[in-house]
Amino acid sequence: AQRVEVDLGTGIENVYPRRPVDVVRGAVLPVVGRVRDAPPTQITVRGRIAGEPFEETLDVATLTTEAATDLRLRWAAERLR
Repeated sequence: AQRVEVDLGTGIENVYPRRPVDVVRGAVLPVVGRVRDAPPTQITVRGRIAGEPFEETLDVATLTTEAATDLRLRWAAERLR
């Protein structure tokens, strides 16, 4: 898919990646953002497949973790991209 972007909604700031990216079909696209209010219950993924636009809305499951080590590493890695 080309020019893929993920809309996390209005309650999320500092979203990475900031610009649309190209993604190989079946690959994982890590997206991180800072939650201001409540985490989203749905996200919207947009892009192009074979030159045709697509848009899909997905339900989101939220997990709570006590150890923020992994989150810090993901946030740092995405900011450096």
